[in-house]
This record gives sequence, C-alpha cells and structure tokens, in this order.
Amino acid sequence: MGNAVKINLKEFEEFSKQLVKFAEETRWTIVELTNEIALRLLRKAIKRTPVGVYGKQIPVTKKVYRYEEIEGKKTKTGKTKRKRIDTGRTKTVMQSTSSKTGGTLRRGWDIGPVIKSGETYSVEIFNSVEYASYVEFGHRTKNHKGWVQGQFMLTISEKELSENLEVIIERKLVEIFKERFK
Repeated sequence: MGNAVKINLKEFEEFSKQLVKFAEETRWTIVELTNEIALRLLRKAIKRTPVGVYGKQIPVTKKVYRYEEIEGKKTKTGKTKRKRIDTGRTKTVMQSTSSKTGGTLRRGWDIGPVIKSGETYSVEIFNSVEYASYVEFGHRTKNHKGWVQGQFMLTISEKELSENLEVIIERKLVEIFKERFK
C-alpha cells in the first residue's frame, strides 16, 4: 500500500486571502505610488526654480540687543514687560535697496489630484504664476531684438526623474509588499 502524505495548506490559504485583499487595494497602491513620484518631481522643480533678486544688495550694520524681563511689570495683554539692553556688538547683513522680494515663481508650484482615465493614472504639476511659461521655455526681450533663454525647471526635472523612475517604483513596491505581507 501507499504512504499517506499530509500537507498543511493553512499558510497558503492565508497568503491567498492576502493576495485577494491586495488586489482590491491595488488602485490605492497605484495612487500612492503616483503621488510619491509627482511629489518628487514637484520638489525637484521647486528646487530648480530661480528666485528674483531685486535692487542692489548693500551691507547694513545693525546693533545686537539682549532682552530681559522686568519682574512684577505686565503689559495690558498680561505678558511680562521686557527691557532692551545694548550688548555693544554689531552684525552686518545684506539688505536690498528695493522693497520687492523674490520667490513668487517658486511658491507658485502646485500639484493636482491623481486622475484615472482607462488604464492610465495621471497627475498634473503646474505653476499658476502667469509668467512661469516664459521663464520655463524662454522669451523675447522687450525690444524684440534678443532672446532670453529658458530655465527649463520642470523639463530638466522630468528628464532627471525619468532616468531613476524604475528604481523608485521598485523600491516603493518592495516597501508596500513588505508592509502588506509581513
């Protein structure tokens, strides 16, 4: 007669249930992965975006003060009063001669929601500042006789990210699989 073989399929059934659950969660996994890639691209584009410098930078010397609380004295709002004490030290800082500050273009970057159309997931990264496209791709000068080269903040960032995309996706999927199938 033949020998009987016993096989315990309990772990296999449990793994099968986890796979079914993971298949149901696949959409959210893809959305999570798409968001991470979009955020990486956004971070690279923001980093690469130039900040305007207005006016001439001049050195300005400022006194350095120390503040001490005055015991028993309070302001109308209930805070303890403080007195300013001159330390005798000075520090030099660079200050612009203009009241304008830069960074509007850098702060203008934003990311849209992940949208699924058919089998494709997409997300839009955009800059809502009206002159962003001129800085990105370049533009003619005021007198129409010259050309200002574009900075290609988003274009270069996209190219850089696409070179590492497979590694990023693989790492994220391994992380997700480890989390789901402990």
